[in-house]
Amino acid sequence: MTYAIKTTVLVMQLVCLCVTFTSSGFSQIPSKCYEALKLCNFNERTLHPQKIASNKIPYRQAHFTETHSTWLMLDIEKGGTLEFYITPTNEDDDLDFVVFEANGNDPCEDLIPIRFMTSGQMLGQEDQQCLGITGLKDTSQDMTEPNGCSDAQDNFLKPLTLKDDSQYYILINNYNSTAPFSIHFFPSNTLKIKDACKEEIENLSEDILLYPNPVAEVLHVDLGQNKAHFNSASIYDSKGQLVKTLDNENYDFEGTVLKISVSEFMDGVYFLKASLGDRISVKSFSKI
Repeated sequence: MTYAIKTTVLVMQLVCLCVTFTSSGFSQIPSKCYEALKLCNFNERTLHPQKIASNKIPYRQAHFTETHSTWLMLDIEKGGTLEFYITPTNEDDDLDFVVFEANGNDPCEDLIPIRFMTSGQMLGQEDQQCLGITGLKDTSQDMTEPNGCSDAQDNFLKPLTLKDDSQYYILINNYNSTAPFSIHFFPSNTLKIKDACKEEIENLSEDILLYPNPVAEVLHVDLGQNKAHFNSASIYDSKGQLVKTLDNENYDFEGTVLKISVSEFMDGVYFLKASLGDRISVKSFSKI
């Protein structure tokens, strides 16, 4: 994120830190924790952040403002280590993230931040090592990187050691826009998600097929076995702006194939977001 210091702002931040933190961790209920996407595997996935009203997430002497965010939840049965890479669609986007360990019967009311990434471009400077891809990797040893960007910051944090029978939440925020990003997990062999997380669609294909691609007039979306769990679909442009939503009144199915007219779209890259039961699938296509 961008970085600017004013005396009055700094005083307000220090006051805020004093009243919002308890000894156990995060006492303010984060905006979208209760709507977190529960992960049932460590497959790579593409996610679309949702624009929300500004919500400040404090951590010691740092904070960032949650603006275009996605929440993920991991319900761990067997512990192990975890690394991940988060890659923005737009390479100059500033992605921030926080990893929380849940604590208590209502985890969203008492989250303990254990990784905190808020590094980003300094105002008036180009700091490419603090933009673009971010995450957890084994060559990093820091638990947090604060606002701004110094020579010591590389946009990565230390891998996690997850405990048996525990829950974790990952908040990912695209500081710049609602443009999508992908997350690629690297779990250790011992790490296992609880069986209770397995959905009815766990044996269905993870993929849906888009054709023709590139497309000029009508995009065909073959859902295959996923059709039984299809809820809705929407299309976003490369800037993350919603350009089309399909509801029950404007579906056009032929067997398992959903047909979508895109003739009115400008040429460029777009993203189809399909809701399939409790899973979200995002696929890209080009309009010509």
